[in-house]
Order: sequence, then structure tokens, then C-alpha cells
Amino acid sequence: MSTNNNISTTNILQYRNSDSQLQDDWICTEEPLEFRLPFLTATGDIEYKTLAITMRTPGQDFELARGFLYSEGIINSAEDISSFQYCKDRGEAGQRNSLEIQLTKPVPINSQSLDRRFTTYSSCGLCGKTSIQSLELQNPPTMDDQAGLIEPGLLKQLSATMLKQQPMFQQTGSAHASGLFDLSGNLVGLFEDIGRHNALDKLIGHFLQENPEQMKQSVLLVSGRASFELVQKTIMAGIPMLVSAGAPSSLAVVTAKRFNLTLIGFLRSSGFNVYHAPWRLKE
Repeated sequence: MSTNNNISTTNILQYRNSDSQLQDDWICTEEPLEFRLPFLTATGDIEYKTLAITMRTPGQDFELARGFLYSEGIINSAEDISSFQYCKDRGEAGQRNSLEIQLTKPVPINSQSLDRRFTTYSSCGLCGKTSIQSLELQNPPTMDDQAGLIEPGLLKQLSATMLKQQPMFQQTGSAHASGLFDLSGNLVGLFEDIGRHNALDKLIGHFLQENPEQMKQSVLLVSGRASFELVQKTIMAGIPMLVSAGAPSSLAVVTAKRFNLTLIGFLRSSGFNVYHAPWRLKE
């Protein structure tokens, strides 16, 4: 197998009808990325410790880290990060897959709210109420009540527009995407990754640095289903509308209602389903 950053090649035996043949195939690269943050100890010292490890497609690692920390409520703006540095002293793996993030203010090592943020997802077996309470602790921005943001007909065109800008998916068939559209239906940013949550973190991290206000007047389109995690990140970014190609989960719907997010699923060229706040669509 050979690897070129975000896309790898491998030998496969391909069966078609009654024939088979050996050939090369493209696949998405998947590698771990470790986030290491400065923690303030009880004695006043600063120690770098692992906050989280995510399986991602290499590329836009700084955007990924910035978006992850913001959507989890650990930083409040891009200015809370002073620098990024790969851990070269940890060998070849560290140079690619271990990222040291210098914050302007270290994280208290005994932060209970930090513990809650990483143990209260619905996928961990805890109840939806606890997951929503964890999101409330992060003080997400209040969604604007402005109505009639976008024409329904424009939404039906977004999938085709995004698909044309997904080179990793077109080559491998296994990359998720998150695309941000302005209210005229123009694609203003798109990121791909083998993980749907990573693709969204990369997008949020990019706009947090370049143009945070853009997210408040935009529509987010994600490939696949709309999970609680994607709804949480959308809310934290202040994006008023989340559209997915697949279905939302029950907790995603409950969370959208709690935080006034327009949630749309099953987007097709023929139509879509609105699960909450249809008034953001023009009549």
C-alpha cells in the first residue's frame, strides 16, 4: 500500500459478473491525531497532556484542532490558541499524528466541566437529557430568530453543488463532507474527511479563523446522517440551519428544538424533510 497524505492506494481483486482481475484502488487515508494541551496543575506548573485522540484523514489538522476545541467549548475564539506544533520529539509518528496546541490560558487539570464534555455523549450510553445539559454548560450562542432566510428550491440544489467539489469522495467513495453555503446557495467552504465530525470540525476551525460571522448567515450541509454530535457542533458554531443527506437521530431532533436550530434531513433533488424551525425557509 502506498500513501499520499489523504489518499492511499492498495491492490484489490475486483469481481464483476463472472470475471475477476487485480488492480489498484484508491482509499481514504485514516490515521490518529492526538490533541495535547497545556494543563495547569495544583502546584501551578504547566504539563502537556492528551486531551483526545481522533481518527482522521490527514490534512487541515490545525483547522480540525481549532474547530474541535471551539465546538467542545474549550476555547471561545481563534485568538485563544497561540500556536500549533507537531511533537517531533516523539518520533516519526509524533511528527504526523501528535499535535501540541499552545493556549493563551492553560486548562485547569481538575476541570469537572471538561470531564463532562467528553463523557456525556449519547453514544456513551448516558441519557439524552445529560447530553443536552452538557451542551448547555458550554454556553452556546443564541440562534437568530430571523425568518425566511433561504428559498426551499435552493436547498434542493445544494447536494449536487457539493458533490462536484468532493474530490476525495469521487476518488474513494468513503469521504464525508461538510459544506457551508451562503443564503443565495453559493458554496463558500467545503472540507472532507473519513469522519463526518472531523469534516465539520475542519470547516468550523477554518471559518473561526477567517470569518466567524459568515457562519451565522449560512446553511450547513453534511453528508450522511445528522447525529447529536453534528447538531452540537452546528449550534456551537452559531450556524442557524443544518441540512443532512440522511436522517437525524432522535436526540438530534430534541437538541435542535431545545436550541432553536433548523434541522432538515433526507435532502434530495425532489425535496426534503423539516424536523424543526421551518420558518427559516422562505414561503
